[in-house]
This record gives sequence, C-alpha cells and structure tokens, in this order.
Amino acid sequence: MSIDSIKITHQLKGKSNGYEKSILQQIQYKLISTTTGKYNNSLYIKEFLNFIKVHIINRNNNSNENEIRFSKLNMPMLYVIFIIKNYEFSNFNSENLDNPEYKNKVNELFKDIIGMNDNEDYIEYTLDIIRYLYIYNLIINDKYILL
Repeated sequence: MSIDSIKITHQLKGKSNGYEKSILQQIQYKLISTTTGKYNNSLYIKEFLNFIKVHIINRNNNSNENEIRFSKLNMPMLYVIFIIKNYEFSNFNSENLDNPEYKNKVNELFKDIIGMNDNEDYIEYTLDIIRYLYIYNLIINDKYILL
C-alpha cells in the first residue's frame, strides 16, 4: 500500500492527522476542529501552542519522549485550564470549583472546548479539573516531567 493510499484511508476513517504532521500541528487541528465559541479563535490556540513549545517541547528535544508525553495528556482539558488561568480567572484553583461566581463561564468553556452537554455541569469533571490544574502548574513552573 502506498503512502498516499494510507493517508487517504486514515482520512476516510476520520483520522485526518497525517503521519507527516508534527505533534503541534495535530494538537492545533484537534482544537480547531472540536472547539466552538470564542476560544476557537486561532490566536488563542496559537498562544496555547506557544505555551506548550516554551514549557514542554523546548525542555526536551527528544521527539519520541514528546510523543509519549502528549499521548498521555488530554489536550482539550489542558486548553480549558490554560484559557481559564490566562484569560478568565488567573486565580482559579481547586477551592473555587463550587464558587457560583465562576460557574457560568467555566460551564461555557466546557461546552465549547470539551463538548459537554447542555444538561451537564462541569462539577462532573472535578477530578479532571483538579488534575489538570496541577499539571498546568507543573508546566508553568517548568517542573513537568514524563509521567
């Protein structure tokens, strides 16, 4: 089977992330294709990709380790936390999960980025939020290591 045939087969199966795309291009494609609303804007996604480049990719030049590292992360969830911390509520932390002041905006972000249903509440994602707040803090402080 030729390379072109493999690419076409993957595209037909809904896996349009071709083999030749970099990790960052795959993340960008995923976020652009699944995110709706205000934060689907390419400027926000570009800032998120720069955040990943500066704090993860530039720390380790081994692309194989980066591949493993990114396969273990839920990038849309990390993107939600990035948006919350950088554009909405810079002081947001796990103690704020029940705070009604944040509820509407965080629910909106989860609907737009994660694809949460209208009848769901982000509180159902509490453990994921806590975990990704922790991962975000590790990344921002340059202490994120291969898990």
